[in-house]
Amino acid sequence: MNNSEKRTLPRWVFAIIAIGGLMASGIYLGIISAEGVTSIRLVEAIGFGLLGLIMFWGAIQSR
Repeated sequence: MNNSEKRTLPRWVFAIIAIGGLMASGIYLGIISAEGVTSIRLVEAIGFGLLGLIMFWGAIQSR
């Protein structure tokens, strides 16, 4: 196998992870709105949001 035949993950894997990350971020935002803001919940919401956005970028990136 040469360098031009590198195995990469299919785009649908990135899409599933992106959807999951963005859903988790939304869940944490809902918890924040119901219970109030705590630093750990804010970090979790931002972290999952960034994960979702990065994975979404990976899903739409051309090879």
